[in-house]
Amino acid sequence: MNFRGRGRYLGQAIRSVLTQSFSDLELLLFDDAQPGDPPDDASEVARAFERQDARVRVVREHGPGVGRASAAMAALERAARGEFVGWVDSDDLLVQTALEETVGVLRARPDAGMVYTQHLEIDGENKPGGIGRRCLVPFDRDRLLVEFMAFHFRLYRRSVSAAIGGVDGRFLAAADYDFVLRMSEMAPVLHVPKPLYCYRVHANSISSGRSIVQIGESIRAVENAMKRRGMWTSRELRVRVESHVRIVDRSGVEL
Repeated sequence: MNFRGRGRYLGQAIRSVLTQSFSDLELLLFDDAQPGDPPDDASEVARAFERQDARVRVVREHGPGVGRASAAMAALERAARGEFVGWVDSDDLLVQTALEETVGVLRARPDAGMVYTQHLEIDGENKPGGIGRRCLVPFDRDRLLVEFMAFHFRLYRRSVSAAIGGVDGRFLAAADYDFVLRMSEMAPVLHVPKPLYCYRVHANSISSGRSIVQIGESIRAVENAMKRRGMWTSRELRVRVESHVRIVDRSGVEL
């Protein structure tokens, strides 16, 4: 988890991991605070859990790019010690059996590199909003080039990640999309058709306002995949970006 600025939700996210039915785990929390940054309430939450539970470790790293989610994911993967690695955003929640069920799939299929689940969308007050549309799309390695259906929750085999070079920390956004594209080229990606992850949609989440950077980096991930797959000379990538303008107040409520 990368948690700076997420103090309101961080405690809930941490508890959802520590109370998993599969308890043989380590929880790594990434603190990307730079020297001179003002105090952040999320940092104290993280330190408190680290003191209370030996399974929790706060990972700190300084330097260029560490504020990006991609750099945080790469740093956490380097620090991880387990056979399997999963990502949980610091404002989201895991269903209690998420690890038990996804670990079981990977142990039953040693050839597989990754397993992902369906996700339930929730709002800032944990009210459910329905199953996420993306994860209802059947997984297909080629369709993954145009639709990111392996959205949440993902658990992957660390040995396969090492074989593909791990998370690319140079991405400004969409590093998870790039990672799944590369993973799908190395080993089978499996799907658990159950909502085992709660994805929070609120005023400050990417889903509430998809940025141009996110779109551009997603395009770059697809272009790289097309080149790796030998498609670049026979296919072309066509992109249509639609703009929607809204006015919202400072709390995120649309006017």
